[in-house]
Amino acid sequence: MTKATPDDTPRAQSSQPAMDQPKLMSSTLLMASGTLVSRFLGAVRVLLAGYLFISQSVQADIFSIGTAIPNQMYLLFAGGILNAILVPQLMKSMRHDADGGQGFSDRIVTLFGLIILSLTILLIIFHRYVVALVTSSSWRDPARAVHYQSLTTLTLLVLPQVFFFGAFFLGGQILNSRGSFGPMMWAPAINNVIQVAMLATYAVIWGFHTDTQQAFTSAQIVLLGVGSLIGIIAQAAILIPFLKKVGFRYRPRFDFLHTGLGATARVATWAIAMVLATQVNYIIVTRMAGGATHGGSGAGSYILGASMLIFFLPHSLLTVSLATALLPTLSHLAAGEQWENFMNQLQSSLRIIYAAIIPLAFLILVVGLPVGVAGWGIERGGAYIGWTLVVFSLGLIPLTLQHLMDRVFFSMSNTRTPFFIEVLFVSITSGIAILGVVVFSVPSVWVAPCIAGGYVLGYVGAAFLGWRLFKRAIPFEKKFFLTGHMMRLVAISIPSALAAGLVVWGTIKPVIAASFHPELASELPIPGQGMALIGSVSALIVGCGVYLVLAKLFKISEITELMDLVRRKLRKEPTGGV
Repeated sequence: MTKATPDDTPRAQSSQPAMDQPKLMSSTLLMASGTLVSRFLGAVRVLLAGYLFISQSVQADIFSIGTAIPNQMYLLFAGGILNAILVPQLMKSMRHDADGGQGFSDRIVTLFGLIILSLTILLIIFHRYVVALVTSSSWRDPARAVHYQSLTTLTLLVLPQVFFFGAFFLGGQILNSRGSFGPMMWAPAINNVIQVAMLATYAVIWGFHTDTQQAFTSAQIVLLGVGSLIGIIAQAAILIPFLKKVGFRYRPRFDFLHTGLGATARVATWAIAMVLATQVNYIIVTRMAGGATHGGSGAGSYILGASMLIFFLPHSLLTVSLATALLPTLSHLAAGEQWENFMNQLQSSLRIIYAAIIPLAFLILVVGLPVGVAGWGIERGGAYIGWTLVVFSLGLIPLTLQHLMDRVFFSMSNTRTPFFIEVLFVSITSGIAILGVVVFSVPSVWVAPCIAGGYVLGYVGAAFLGWRLFKRAIPFEKKFFLTGHMMRLVAISIPSALAAGLVVWGTIKPVIAASFHPELASELPIPGQGMALIGSVSALIVGCGVYLVLAKLFKISEITELMDLVRRKLRKEPTGGV
């Protein structure tokens, strides 16, 4: 790291001061609101798909696997190469370059645009090999030839999404580096509206009672594929007016040599390696999950994806929103070697996010089964979605630390350390998936919960390693006061979860019995979806209410400040720095 010169320091301090806690929380709340709307619409989309295709059916897995490949690239760009490189590098160029980083931004957009376009073309050309890579050999059984062809054709139609996902993230990271966080979080809502409209059109034309064990027809594949593509095009295009609003005017630049991109390329090397490691995990997990429906029914790719959608909701709303708002500030402080401010900002952020994440982890553990039944019903695999969600809930706390540790290293333009953390995560996650599915041959209905367990153990290992490496990497000694804070949060989260559990015990008990003895399901007093929904909502309200009361008694200041901020936002009052 290059130490700031005396001439650099005043400019750095004036260009972007460290974000104070109210401003950080306000930016987080703004992004969380957009994410909430988008995730709600995404949940509607997944629920509608589950009703159309039946969550445990072959069609559900064809739709899930086929549309997941460009979505996986979306996640890779979000969590890997673009996030790792763009914001820290853009912050440095804005600080040091005479043009405020405009030339650097133009070159980055041109270079990455060419890379993403080339990648998209290659994926389209070799789409059959891509499908073969992410599916188990059971899909290529001659008896399933029409199903495999359906999956291959759908994948071909959706692969152009990769380019538009990349364009979306390029634009979004430029907006983030210039302090505009809201558009990137709200734009996916437009995509989800189009996706819901696409599935609603499918329902109008073909209805809810088709044979979901058959392959899709050509007309069905065209509707699903083209509808998915239109959605991401709209998601990317909506950022254009916001880019103009922050003063970004793109002009293609092909003069890549001797312009400072060499340092970016060195950072990119490890980021690309991290992307490849993540891709290995995706391939292994998809192959393991995709084989669950080979016998006609099982907890496979769709159930795993639906459970992940719910599990990642609090993570996306809170942790990702806070980390996105925090990354430019940490990048600025790291560039100026202001390590004391860096550590203070990080500790404050960890205390804020865990005050919300820890109770939510306990609540999901309790209401996971009722939520699965409320959303999908017993007959559509709701119990196994619930079980997968229950297992995932155990990983929410370590996932938060892992995510923030990755962003801390990214802010220091260090992508090497996150790569090794990711290797450990992939080794544990994929290793557990292989052990469970291949070695121990878990029943098909328990494949998704087994894979979820691998993710949880992977989060724990990655979080532990990340924290240890972080404390060794920072050239500033500071004692973190987190253990006592987290123990207090756990102490008040347990009674909150128990109170919620009492509300839904009438749903949980028969669902557990039906899960292990499905032949008795018709004889058990399992509530319908409506009652399960009422119970789940009531349990969450009771649990959150008990937690807020206990937080006030235990004087958890972060919760009090967050609630005050929400009230001020609702009343449109100033937030002191936003």
